[in-house]
Amino acid sequence: MSQHFVPPIGSKACGYIHNVSAVKRGKKTGYFNAVLQQEDESRNLIVFQPQLRDRFATAESRRTPVKLVKVVFQPSISRNNKIQIMFTYTSTFSILEDLPFKFNSDLDGRVKDVALADLQEDKENTENAEKQKVNITVEVIQKLKEGHCKTRFNKSMPMVEYLVGHIVDDSTTLTNLTVWGRENTVEEGKWLPGHQCFCC
Repeated sequence: MSQHFVPPIGSKACGYIHNVSAVKRGKKTGYFNAVLQQEDESRNLIVFQPQLRDRFATAESRRTPVKLVKVVFQPSISRNNKIQIMFTYTSTFSILEDLPFKFNSDLDGRVKDVALADLQEDKENTENAEKQKVNITVEVIQKLKEGHCKTRFNKSMPMVEYLVGHIVDDSTTLTNLTVWGRENTVEEGKWLPGHQCFCC
């Protein structure tokens, strides 16, 4: 499926569930993330029915194939613009007896928890670095600037840049955090536990 093709609302997707996250709080409701292993590739999955989290987790642990109906496919805001699946309030979840492909236990593992200080050290050796998604816990110290900026796809998006840090053993590590989209703003003085980010 081409990354520029967006199937219509009402589409279905079948596969195996991987990497079910804990329920997170959005502005209006809870949600959780997962990965759906399909026959041709794996796609990120965002589920806006937090009450189904245990059913997704059970399907993952039992390696049970599932069918998701009335889902929405849309480009991710990440740099690769890869198509992701949105499991909305009207989507449905059901168990399948079988699929023509098997659960892939070699699929990329769960997102790792990484200390901010370790990320800073990795920046010094970027020659053979690979882009990866990690979880870091940081405190939002100060808003630095706010405005609009063009992405690599030449699309203008609202953004806010913050100074964030983490104190470990009386040592403070600081870095900048750029938050994209008006709905993703954070408060100064608050902690962001398990904040997902991409690093090299």
